[in-house]
Amino acid sequence: MGIRCISHRLHLVIHHGLHHGGVLTGAVWAERLLLAHRYLYYVVGKPVLKDSDYDALERGAMSIIPDDSPIRRPGSSNPYDYPEVVMKMAEALLHDPPRIYDYLEE
Repeated sequence: MGIRCISHRLHLVIHHGLHHGGVLTGAVWAERLLLAHRYLYYVVGKPVLKDSDYDALERGAMSIIPDDSPIRRPGSSNPYDYPEVVMKMAEALLHDPPRIYDYLEE
């Protein structure tokens, strides 16, 4: 499963959400995944999405992400600005994209 497939699934999460037993809501998962992409771009310097693809995902997610989300602020190159789960998701995106779904559980 590649990055494009994950991006498509994020699109589905944004528009349909995840709201059942122990699984993160669409907003939380979308926020974490977008932050993982930002981490790869700003901190690691190895983006896995084209800028236009990331921008499209971010635009779609804005309808479900809360006003106080870090996604609504500019990206940061400071690794301490990213929670550990986001860094683990970024690692999965780089080396084992299907593992990204391990982080759907709360």
